Amino acid sequence: DALVQDVDRDAVPELRHRLRQGALGLSALGYPHRFRNLRIRDLPARERWETLYETEEDFARWVVSEGKPRFVPRGGVIRGEGMGHLATRETFRDFELRLYVRGSRHHNGGILFRSAGKGLAGSRCYEIQLHNVEEAHYPTGSLYGIQRSVYPRIEDEQWYLLQLTVQEGRCVVRINGETVTEHEGLTNREAGAIELQAHQADAWLEYKHIQIRRL
Repeated sequence: DALVQDVDRDAVPELRHRLRQGALGLSALGYPHRFRNLRIRDLPARERWETLYETEEDFARWVVSEGKPRFVPRGGVIRGEGMGHLATRETFRDFELRLYVRGSRHHNGGILFRSAGKGLAGSRCYEIQLHNVEEAHYPTGSLYGIQRSVYPRIEDEQWYLLQLTVQEGRCVVRINGETVTEHEGLTNREAGAIELQAHQADAWLEYKHIQIRRL
């Protein structure tokens, strides 16, 4: 019954933003092992997060804001195709957003924040690019038009965790826990919508487990 590990993940910068959900694995390293009495218990979350999308009922919290995209709720997933934007009905200024994303090969889309709720036709917005092409001017995780990301190693059609923290003039983007963009100097500090972008007619993007926490 001796305690062999006790780590507060939030207190360790290298661990704080890592994946919070995943499989458990047992390793034998080529030697015979036996395991017994394996038990696990979910712990309650310390932070309060607001769900933006988890089930099809949550789709009512969103509205097509620009263009004629095809955003469709499929159980726990929002699938986006075509050209246009899907926006939250609520607005957010300083926040931490987390969600899982996956897309087809060479997909092109984005996540808009502090927007006027009218997609790219609005008077203001910032965009986090979703474009899995390493040679692109602004690949996945970039603050589009402002700062290129450190290209994240993600796979087509495979889910990855995207975390976006926005506070005052600062923006941080993490992919699977790794910081790919860190920018100081956001001048638009008004509250705005969060928008999902579909930006390529022959490609698709999917989003799930969309949660936000106001800061």
